[in-house]
Parts: sequence; structure tokens; C-alpha cells
Amino acid sequence: AAERVWSGLEPEPAVQADALRVELALAGEGTGLDAASSVERLAAVRTGDSTTVAANACLVALWRAQHGDTSPVDAERFRQPARQCSWAIELLRAAAPGAADGDRRIAAADSAFRNTLILEFVPRYEALLLARVWESRGDLRRALAAIRLRMYGPGLSEGCCWREEGRLAALAGDTAGAIRAYRTYLVMRQDAEPLLIPQRDSVRAEVARLERRQ
Repeated sequence: AAERVWSGLEPEPAVQADALRVELALAGEGTGLDAASSVERLAAVRTGDSTTVAANACLVALWRAQHGDTSPVDAERFRQPARQCSWAIELLRAAAPGAADGDRRIAAADSAFRNTLILEFVPRYEALLLARVWESRGDLRRALAAIRLRMYGPGLSEGCCWREEGRLAALAGDTAGAIRAYRTYLVMRQDAEPLLIPQRDSVRAEVARLERRQ
């Protein structure tokens, strides 16, 4: 339904819709959306407000880095107009297989995220990126801490964040925390769209399993 609406938008709001598609995909909430085409359209945008152009270009770089593109990216060009995005690019580069000094660079990106979070609002997909990187390094404690760093409230990835927090908490042995996060997710998904019902029901089953273990 969203794709049908977005297909009829005028050029300027269509660019905004493309950026939203990519943000949703980065957050793991892009099921059914054609984010790859949005990336290509955003990459072709060269005019408009300089801050918006830089933010969109950074989304393109993030998407490509997340999908294994190892071509060089000058993250410094995003430092001022899209500060939170520049460190996320560095995070994904540092986590790539074979990256030099990866652990130190990931820890530095973790620190940058914490400082950015204190200074300004950041999109919620960044906490997910950081958590996924720490989990891929086998550090569940830091992965769980990362997902809990996010700013709470209505937003594009809150459902995904609560589900991921529950999963990571369960893996890390924090059963009470896992149940709490999963229950919050279930409240948010109580009237789930048909596409999300299997996901919601699997979380419901996981909560029942965890409660039996307590």
C-alpha cells in the first residue's frame, strides 16, 4: 500500500520517501519495500538543500557498506551535515572481513555513537548496526548494551529494536530483560499487518518459553 502511494509522489517528497525506505531497510523493517531502487535514485540526486543531499548520500554509502561494497568512501565529507552517519560508515568498514585494526576502530565507533547520542537525536537504525557488529564479534554483552543505547519513543525501528533487545538479552542470559523487551514488542504489534503476524506469533511463543524457564 505504501509503495502505491509513493509511486505517485511529486519529485521532492519522492526523494524523502526513498530516504525513508532506505532507513527502514537499514533498521530491518523494510520487508516488502524496494529499497535497492531507492538507493539508486538517491545516488543520482545532486541538487537541493546541502544538508539533505549529504544525509541522503550517506544513506547510500551505508546501504552499500552493509551489503559488502568495499569501495573507498570519504566519510569525512559527512562529518558536519550528517555526523551520526559518518561514524556508522566507519563502523561497517571496520567490521568488514580483513579490516585492519578492526576491534580498536569498532570500539572508537561505539564511543562516537555514545557521544553523538548525548548531543543530538539520531535515527534508531544506528543502535541496531552497532549491536549487530558486536554480536558478529562474539561480544553479546556489548551488543546488548548497544541496542539499549537507543533513544526511546515512536520511530521507524522501535518494533525491530525491542525484538532485537529481547533476542540479545535472552542470548546474554538476562531472561527478565528479554521478557520485558519482548512484551513491549508484543504491545506494539498487537494489531500487526498480515505480513508481520508470523514474526509476532514467534515472539509470543518465545516469551512463553522464557517464562517457563523462570
